[in-house]
Amino acid sequence: MTVLSSKVWALPEKDISSERDAPKVLTYEEGRKKGYQDGVEGASRKLATRGNKKALKDYNHGYKTGYRKGKEAAEQQKEEATEDHLVNHPTQEESGDIHLGTGHPAPPLSSSSIHAQGRMSDTMHGHYTEAEQKLARMDKALAASTNKVKKEEESAKKNNAILTQLLYRAKEKAEVKEKEIDRLQEEAAAAEQNHQQALARKDEAHARALEVREKKIKAQEREIERQERANAQLEERVRELLAEADQSERRFAEEKRKGEEAHKDLARKKEIIKEQSEDIKELAGEIEQIHKAVASLRADHESWRAGAISAARR
Repeated sequence: MTVLSSKVWALPEKDISSERDAPKVLTYEEGRKKGYQDGVEGASRKLATRGNKKALKDYNHGYKTGYRKGKEAAEQQKEEATEDHLVNHPTQEESGDIHLGTGHPAPPLSSSSIHAQGRMSDTMHGHYTEAEQKLARMDKALAASTNKVKKEEESAKKNNAILTQLLYRAKEKAEVKEKEIDRLQEEAAAAEQNHQQALARKDEAHARALEVREKKIKAQEREIERQERANAQLEERVRELLAEADQSERRFAEEKRKGEEAHKDLARKKEIIKEQSEDIKELAGEIEQIHKAVASLRADHESWRAGAISAARR
């Protein structure tokens, strides 16, 4: 019987192209069933579908579990087949040709025993032929499985080399990504610092604007207070002017009243003066008559005096 090495039953490598493009989500149960089938048959592992990383992880876990159980089932089947072969193909010692435990020939058999042994021999020969055929088929299947597993090992080595190369490239890409991440983090830190500085400048400008606005508001408040004081003074002045105007109006009314009374008094005085003027005119006429009489008397006197003087001279 062909004995398989431990490498023959190593788990096949993961399909390196199975992580790209995921038209279907693979499950743990699918992986377990497929792994069990491949474990029993010794078939190579090829994914019929592709899934994303999470689905592939679940599928791979199920596949490994099923493959291990399938391998154990195949080994159990081989052991059972070997036991069946030993049962159906007894040794000379077990068949009775040699006495068990002594190494000497067995004692001679009776005729009935010979006939019974002949019938048994025919039966055992049939079982032996069938077991040989079954064992030959199993050996042939195991040889085919061995060749297939060897091919899988070669493919796995190639896949391992490819995976190693891909891993190296992935590490290089990871290093590049890490450098890129470091650069982005530095840029983010610089941007954050610039942002904080901008916020500080904005806060400072806002504080200055608030200070200017507060000063402006205080100046406006002082101006309003000044205007209120000026308005109060103006109102006080208006009240004073109104009081003065009222007082002037009262004085004017009083003066008007006095003027009216003076006008009435003047009218009375004019009337009196008019009456007195008429009396004066009459007196003037009388005085003029008196003056004329006096002049006439003076003339008469002068004439008499002249006559008297003349008379006296004569």
